[in-house]
Amino acid sequence: MEALPELRWRPRAWEGDGQSITKLEDKLQNRGLFGNLMRAKARGRSGNATMAALGRMARWSPAFGSPPPSAGWASNSPEGSTVAVAGRRHHMNSGGFMQNYLTRFRLDGQVSVVTGGANGIGAELAEALASAGSDVAILDLDLTKGEEEAGRLTAEYGVRTAAWELDVADRERVPAVMGCVLRELGHVDVLINNAGIWRNVPAEDMPWEDWHDVIDVCVNGTFLMSQCAAKMSMIPNGGGRIINIGSVSGMFINDAPYKCSYNVAKAGVIMLTKALAAEWARYNIRVNCISPCTAKHSKPTGEPAEWQVRGWGTIPMGRYAYTEELCGALLYFASDASSFTTGVNLPVDGGDTIWKGSGPIGAIGGPEGNR
Repeated sequence: MEALPELRWRPRAWEGDGQSITKLEDKLQNRGLFGNLMRAKARGRSGNATMAALGRMARWSPAFGSPPPSAGWASNSPEGSTVAVAGRRHHMNSGGFMQNYLTRFRLDGQVSVVTGGANGIGAELAEALASAGSDVAILDLDLTKGEEEAGRLTAEYGVRTAAWELDVADRERVPAVMGCVLRELGHVDVLINNAGIWRNVPAEDMPWEDWHDVIDVCVNGTFLMSQCAAKMSMIPNGGGRIINIGSVSGMFINDAPYKCSYNVAKAGVIMLTKALAAEWARYNIRVNCISPCTAKHSKPTGEPAEWQVRGWGTIPMGRYAYTEELCGALLYFASDASSFTTGVNLPVDGGDTIWKGSGPIGAIGGPEGNR
């Protein structure tokens, strides 16, 4: 991409053409880029660094004045026209910006924190964030595995990574580790609250310790991490995104027995998502939730594994999920693609929450078809 003409930041105006920062903010807010601008502004970046922070989607607008002929930017194009820039076609919207919508999913220069990021779903989510250009901090009880994953992400994607040992229910250690993340990586733009546990014990026999542990990690840990990320980085820096990992088990009682504490905990995560989204919208912090059905980290080879066969009994799409299938929703919520979306709980479940029959609708074949 061609370099933008130099624009130097000062408190209330962009130097160069006298464009009012208030008018610029209005335009960017309409384009879904206001959060990036405010985060960059709060960090005291220079004009050029601030423009870079707007992301690759922020193409030249006639509102900035006439670009030099060699810059490769199209100006004075009518709304609704299509122009070619750097060999690609871009649609001119009503604000004069040339939209390349896929770039809104990029996270270049941002920092993401993933709890429970050393294994399973968390490791998959951490890799998705790194693939989109984000630096990644992995927080997990298994520090050895966390460091291995962090090293792998740096080697494969060229992003900065780090790992710390953390129990998210530890009220003293959570802010301490968040402070380490900020010292090492500078800020936190995205928080993924993935850490969680369950105890499969009948409710009448469940020890208090088991009940408390599940609630403590899933609900209290999600709150503690969100509170620290918001207070220590996102609010001072002009915003951020929090994505909680819920479960369809927090939406209905599914076929897995003896999960009373887990059902309650994940329902709490979903409602916490909505409460924080409502409270923190004024800080430009978006809070959303992804609720998967049973998900496995790797696809089976050969005959379907037993856990996938069971999926025929409850899910319209005829199977359970693979962890990679959560990553599209993740990148949507983590990026400016979701700039006007907050408080949402999105099931990634193959239709599990909409169909309580006994198999895929109209299925021909499968282990037992529709019973």
